[in-house]
Amino acid sequence: MTARAAWLLLLCLGFAPVLACQDAEDIAEQAEDETDDLFSESDTNRDGKLTVRELKVSLARAMETNTDDVNVVVAGGQLITWLVAADTNDDGMTTRAEYLALRKKQLADAAWRPPLTEKGIQTLRREVYEPVYRMVLGMADTNGDGKLSRREYLDAVGNAEAFDAADADKDGFCTKEEMDADWLRELGKLFVLPQEKGKAKEKGKEEQEEKAEDKGKADPAGSEEKPGIPPKPPVAEEKPEAPPKPPVAEEKPEPAKPATDSVYNRAGRAWTTRHTSKAGSIENVSFRKVEVLAVTGDEATVRVQVLNKDRQPLAAQPAREFNRPLKPDTEPEDGATRLADETLKAAGREFVCQVVEYRRAGQTTKVWTSLKFPGLVVKQVTTGTGMTTTQELEEFTE
Repeated sequence: MTARAAWLLLLCLGFAPVLACQDAEDIAEQAEDETDDLFSESDTNRDGKLTVRELKVSLARAMETNTDDVNVVVAGGQLITWLVAADTNDDGMTTRAEYLALRKKQLADAAWRPPLTEKGIQTLRREVYEPVYRMVLGMADTNGDGKLSRREYLDAVGNAEAFDAADADKDGFCTKEEMDADWLRELGKLFVLPQEKGKAKEKGKEEQEEKAEDKGKADPAGSEEKPGIPPKPPVAEEKPEAPPKPPVAEEKPEPAKPATDSVYNRAGRAWTTRHTSKAGSIENVSFRKVEVLAVTGDEATVRVQVLNKDRQPLAAQPAREFNRPLKPDTEPEDGATRLADETLKAAGREFVCQVVEYRRAGQTTKVWTSLKFPGLVVKQVTTGTGMTTTQELEEFTE
């Protein structure tokens, strides 16, 4: 990896050096340095303009992968977002001057929110949000129903706060519509969105009308007063006091029983799965390593690490540690078809598996789950909508 490529990845990860004294001169110098390195590394045709495609190509080269690898988007999402926000005329190309102006304002005022156009939002949806959404859905949606239960989300992502924020109706599931709305809310924390601009204009108009109305009330000259009968003051209706309700005995929930049938119930257990997504001639391969670090009561502390196709940790996706409940997971969810049990060979051993099939939204998902180790997916295949995704157990350590 070249020095410039390394700098590019540092920019993506938000580790660009911050100068000790952030006066106007230092801010200008830092912004110039960042912009020069970004354009010298990514502006391959040297036209002084940078497209999202050019940036993704340089990121893929720095990460030693290809532009179809979703991890390119994960690593460069922030930089891609800035590039789109800086494209003030929406022509799909960000000039050096546009990007430099954006970075100067960001460095000068950490609370400043750049404006984002509707076209910019659609570009970010296509280039950043949708690929990451498909990746999360492919990792977490174990039953293929097109939505994520809280358990599925925590198993794959491990961020309870993010799930709870997205689950708007609090039914324990995140639909695509809810995740789309949550993405827009998060985007609105960083940028001024078009609908916010419209609300600001409308609010300004209402304030002007209110001021005009107040002025008319304060200066009623020329207005004809009409006598009127003052309304009678309302008489408070006396209501009889309701008799006090008898106290209700508080129901105490029964303590949860510790789960014994779970792949997560033993510290030191670890497994690695291979994830393959294929659309036409394009194939993306990654790995996911899960380790049970500790088991306390009804919870297990789990560590999850995403690896690239060469089984190397991704710098942009550090390992996550989180707690997950130990719950027996032997019954398929609603809408599943239970098929005959099968024995699969994986990770150098045989697993007797419960087989479940789901058919929803033009997709068919077939899942093989170990009967001896509930919660351990030995194999999963989803087909339909022009893409095939496969998850296969490659390593398992008891």
